[in-house]
Amino acid sequence: IYVTAMSISETGQYQLISTYNSYIYISTNYGSSWSQTNNTVSNWVSISMSSSGQYITAVTSGVSGEVYTSSNYGSNWTLVSNLSGNWISISLSTTGQYQTLVSSGNNGAIYTSNNYGASWILVPSLTNDWQSVSMSSSGQYQTCCVQYSSIVYISNNYGLNWSPINIATNSYTNFSSVSVSGSGQYQTAVVNGVGGLIYISTNYGLSWSSVTNMTGNWTSVAVSQTGQYQIASNSGNNIYLSIATNGGPTGIQGPTGVGSTGQQGPTGVGSTGQQGP
Repeated sequence: IYVTAMSISETGQYQLISTYNSYIYISTNYGSSWSQTNNTVSNWVSISMSSSGQYITAVTSGVSGEVYTSSNYGSNWTLVSNLSGNWISISLSTTGQYQTLVSSGNNGAIYTSNNYGASWILVPSLTNDWQSVSMSSSGQYQTCCVQYSSIVYISNNYGLNWSPINIATNSYTNFSSVSVSGSGQYQTAVVNGVGGLIYISTNYGLSWSSVTNMTGNWTSVAVSQTGQYQIASNSGNNIYLSIATNGGPTGIQGPTGVGSTGQQGPTGVGSTGQQGP
């Protein structure tokens, strides 16, 4: 089984993994046992759940990628009709009411939902090769990153409007993942490629700075509720941990700090945590 993404409820009771060319698997007893859910074999690429675990949205990749939602802890799933695309990332607010979905490719799009995934609205006139999306606990603050661009896009009104923020000097920057703290104040975006950097923001994504001495082919990042704890993974199967002493992400440790080899750990609540192929 090739695991593409993971999501976990606030208490840890409900856990999900999505797989490529296989099924979605769920645990309802803190990871002690697992069972198949959603009887659809597909190329699942991203999955996210509300903090309670009640609301779940999962997406598949491909030209006609699909979106599935569950409102009863993964027991039953509904295919969202008339919504197809090369989906790559999904993020949910704490309650599950606000959801944002992005697709990749030259005509990649952003869709938002404010009713637990029951219906979706296309963000007009905003196409990009989107790679990742993450939102604050309330859903008010959201950030999307783009492949081969120096720009990330931020929203401070639940995904209704988006503003481009230039955060890198290289216009060919391959952003792969972004994660937002519970309040939205602390945000981290990572770059996949030779000499890839980690970028951090402490003011809701309005301005960013790169972390020194931290280069690599970064594939995924996750930020804790407070922003104090962060983990980032790279293509060398390494995981780096940051523990800031000032309550913010500026205390990120270099590669000589805490690190371990192995597979990517589970993402935090509301984070897609998609792993690169």
